[in-house]
Amino acid sequence: MISTRQIQDDSTKGMRWVARIVGLIANGLFWLFVVSLGVKIYPTLSWLSLQGKPLFCAMGGAALGALIAWRWEKAGGTMAVLGACALSALALGGAGHSRLATSLTIGLPFFIAGTLFLICSWRTKAAAK
Repeated sequence: MISTRQIQDDSTKGMRWVARIVGLIANGLFWLFVVSLGVKIYPTLSWLSLQGKPLFCAMGGAALGALIAWRWEKAGGTMAVLGACALSALALGGAGHSRLATSLTIGLPFFIAGTLFLICSWRTKAAAK
């Protein structure tokens, strides 16, 4: 018979891998942008515009948080969630005609990955007690 603890451990492992995959996909898209267009666009960005360096830094923070969460789930997950919230807020302020859709979708992958990492961290800590 399978114990409840074993089921919880297996579901936490599955959740952790979903968070890792979502975080890797979001990171891959960010780094693809940085490598292909970032070198050309970065010198033209300004700190005064919401769509400039603040948005780029928020995206970089969220991406870095999703990578850090592979080793330290709580710290990286928190960083990814905060970066995703900042990213969505900056996109809401700087987007054009479809502001709500843009702000929700741009930070959503990092928010999902960060939230799942935080849940895994909490479940791992609770299972250790």
